[in-house]
Amino acid sequence: MTFGDNSQLTSIGAGAFSDCTSLTSIDIPASVTSIGSYAFDGCSKLTSITIPDNVTTIGTSTFSYCTSLTSVTFGENSQLTSIDETAFYGCTDLTRIIIPASVTSIGRSAFNECVSLTDVYYLGTLKQWCSITFVNEYSNPMYDADNFYIDGKLVEGELAIPDSVTSIGDYAFRNCTRLTSVTIPDSVTTIGGGAFYGCVNLNIVYNFSSLDITHGNYNYGCVAYYATVYTFPADGEMQIDGNGFVLITKDDQCILAEHRGDGGAIVIPDSVTTIGERAFYYCSNLTSITIPTSVTTIGSYAFDGCTGLISIEIPDSMTTIGSYAFLGCYGLVEVFNKSSLTITAGSSSNGYVGRYALNVYTEEGGSKLSTDEDGYIIYIDGENKLLAGYKGNDTELTIPDGITEIYQCAFSDCNGLTSITIPTSVTTIGSYAFDG
Repeated sequence: MTFGDNSQLTSIGAGAFSDCTSLTSIDIPASVTSIGSYAFDGCSKLTSITIPDNVTTIGTSTFSYCTSLTSVTFGENSQLTSIDETAFYGCTDLTRIIIPASVTSIGRSAFNECVSLTDVYYLGTLKQWCSITFVNEYSNPMYDADNFYIDGKLVEGELAIPDSVTSIGDYAFRNCTRLTSVTIPDSVTTIGGGAFYGCVNLNIVYNFSSLDITHGNYNYGCVAYYATVYTFPADGEMQIDGNGFVLITKDDQCILAEHRGDGGAIVIPDSVTTIGERAFYYCSNLTSITIPTSVTTIGSYAFDGCTGLISIEIPDSMTTIGSYAFLGCYGLVEVFNKSSLTITAGSSSNGYVGRYALNVYTEEGGSKLSTDEDGYIIYIDGENKLLAGYKGNDTELTIPDGITEIYQCAFSDCNGLTSITIPTSVTTIGSYAFDG
């Protein structure tokens, strides 16, 4: 359906096209400033819609149950300020929406039952985003999108709240599962209910505010329900070095709180005395780590979920390994223990460091691991020849003849791998060997 080029239409009334089940497209003139409630409710064959720049409000249930709607477009100069309750309720084919920077209000259940919605972009500033309350009638999130974008950037990894923000609104970052750490400036005085609820990978909070944020409670939007908290200045000073290490120093102590990198082979700075809680939490791309003799303590859950870690050397300076520090390091086949700690293969003591190991040795020359010219990391114990991992870059692999076992997690998260040929010598493939 189209209108003339010189159309003077300014308003589409409430229910104007409600239940027009044969309507597949409509060209709304630029002169329109208002689209009423239920205007396109139940237009089940409408596939796309462009909202004119002068429209300021999308009314209640305007596009509800437009089950074929896949595209909603706003202009660069959109003046839209509000999306009313249930505006896009039940738009089951809608996968992506870009919300204009001008929007300051989104009503209850605006995107409920948008079961295909995976990408939500908000083009405004963080301060505007936080002023929006994303809830429905059951005080749940208005959508269950996988990816959240603010000012065109995916909310993931490390989030530093700008100093201009004074309040973080209800449900502002709910279910942002890619978020790993957040820095709260001293300007923030309130954090709304559920603001960080469901951020299951949010491991670290750097708190510069006066808020009394502590680990494990539901206060302040659940920001620290899963996370370790560092509060400043009480916990010292924070700095990020050129290699992406977040270091917290106080007196003569230096905590490595977090590594903001892609994993691989990591060498910890000599200044570090403690590897903090959850510092490398679920860093599945971590393949090796060098711990200097300055380190005396490894915090709880520090390497939890580091499935790519194959071997580790515990220096003689180590006195404490926190609970579950190496939980889930299923590929950690070998430990070189230089410390006075008692570490044995298969034991859960000392943070699970030896729990998954086949070999724990205390003298030089005790390793059973080697890397061949093609990048295969092989563990040899008598007649058993285990493939523990792969360091090369090829995407099509042929496992060497003579390998008897592909060890657990050997190719975990090798998401570039396209094909693999396994020889007849292999009799066992371990758990999670090709996970991810």
